[in-house]
Amino acid sequence: YGPLSDKQNHNLELIENQGRRLNDFVTNVLDTAKIKAGKLELHRENIQPGELLPPLVELFAVAASAKNVTLSAAISEDLPAILADREKLEQALNNLITNALEERTGAILWPLVVPFTPSMNASVRMTCGLYDA
Repeated sequence: YGPLSDKQNHNLELIENQGRRLNDFVTNVLDTAKIKAGKLELHRENIQPGELLPPLVELFAVAASAKNVTLSAAISEDLPAILADREKLEQALNNLITNALEERTGAILWPLVVPFTPSMNASVRMTCGLYDA
């Protein structure tokens, strides 16, 4: 046995990423059925926007690299927390990245911007953009 080669490590990362994508696909199908049946439950919590994207960028790094895509996130550090279902929000962001990688080659910058002013009271809007460089 012994240590893995770089190619073996790369292949294992690809397998792991594809397994996660398959799991996400199954989750999406099940959630769609729950939505249609009116049974989807949301578990809202305060989430710091800056916590969401770095793990997703890391998750998709191998798939992006295979398509010669640079995936990055530009996140302002002074963003307020948002009230959302973390799992569902991560699932939606995951789907956006998956779709982007399936359709594009070249560099992608994926900024996260949360416009916020005190006059908005408790409303916070999250805007995600996908750009070809």
